[in-house]
Amino acid sequence: MSKFGVFGAPRPGVTLPQFETEADAVIAEVIAHGVSTEELERAKSRMIADAVYAQDNQMSMARW
Repeated sequence: MSKFGVFGAPRPGVTLPQFETEADAVIAEVIAHGVSTEELERAKSRMIADAVYAQDNQMSMARW
């Protein structure tokens, strides 16, 4: 069994019901059609960059 999580937050001026409706539509689109190779590669690059940047703080520097 696999798990997949989604995180999101509405931008200022967007209500939670509006956000939920749009999020549900995007998730349904991905379920129906998948993602492109370009989208997948962009997501992978962002995850790697986020992991690297997460280490770039005072606490991480103190550990070295």
